[in-house]
Amino acid sequence: MKTIIKVVVWLLLLLLTIWETLFLLFGPHSSLLGKVMAVCFVLMLTVVISFRRHLPWMNYIGVFLLILPLLYWVSLKPSNNRQWRKDLAVLPYATVNGTKVTIHNIRNCLYRTDKDYDVHYYTKTFDLSKICCAYVIFSDWGLKKVVHTMFSFGFKNGKKVDYVCFSIEVRKEKGEGYSAVRGFFRNYEIIYVVGDERDLIKLRTNYRKSPPEVVRMYRVRTKSQEALRIVFMDFIRKINKLKEQPEWYNALTGNCMTSAFFLIRPDASRIKNLDWRLILNGYADRLLYEKGVIDNRLPFEEVRRRAIINKRAQAAGNSSDFSRLIRRGIE
Repeated sequence: MKTIIKVVVWLLLLLLTIWETLFLLFGPHSSLLGKVMAVCFVLMLTVVISFRRHLPWMNYIGVFLLILPLLYWVSLKPSNNRQWRKDLAVLPYATVNGTKVTIHNIRNCLYRTDKDYDVHYYTKTFDLSKICCAYVIFSDWGLKKVVHTMFSFGFKNGKKVDYVCFSIEVRKEKGEGYSAVRGFFRNYEIIYVVGDERDLIKLRTNYRKSPPEVVRMYRVRTKSQEALRIVFMDFIRKINKLKEQPEWYNALTGNCMTSAFFLIRPDASRIKNLDWRLILNGYADRLLYEKGVIDNRLPFEEVRRRAIINKRAQAAGNSSDFSRLIRRGIE
């Protein structure tokens, strides 16, 4: 029994050491400093392990070395006050008055290319009693196993439907790129962009060319209008919370799909547990299909083929009827 406990303890210490080494390498500091810290950390731990039997006090140094990166990790705090990229500089928020939800700072960029655009915002009020549909949107930029996920909600407005789209993203600073590895180690804050579909969807279908993105849209088969309201209001509460209390983005536990999953659980209760396909979310549409969250009356590959909206979005262009046109064939 003691042997088993020792093996478990040493395995946990090994995993902690690996994680801390990676954190020092890819944390929120310069690449050169990260390399220096990681090398020094590994060398000092190697010395401790080599001499701990002959010099028992070395064990205390080892514990101290393991605690230091954890203290550094805990000391890092997310912020809303940085030099943000212009399309991510303004946070959305909402005010609620009965069934009326007014969303401020709905983004609607005017794109010339994916890197050349003018940023515009507007305010719009939605009536919760008129909520009628929800869509999950997957944008594949070439990785296939990992895609970007967005959610859009529709509200009846006379004979038409008004849509508002939510995109959970890395909040990048000016000149900052994205690294999936660095996304695990508190380098980026998270932002819930609330946008017009002519911004968030058209950016990916019409303007991003290198690499081109394949965008699929699925209508969510909801149990009731009340379930839609619950999920929508969870998004609203989240954007209001992030305006007051920023959070870190995490490539595994706090990304565009896993973050949304915990919000949509009231309506996606058919997914009982966190499924691996919510991490490798390029397979998430298969999961939703199997659980009946999206239409599963046709073979999956046919449903997936019909869900591609790129050509319809490109044909719709700048039409004010963009949202209706891209949904032809998937209603």
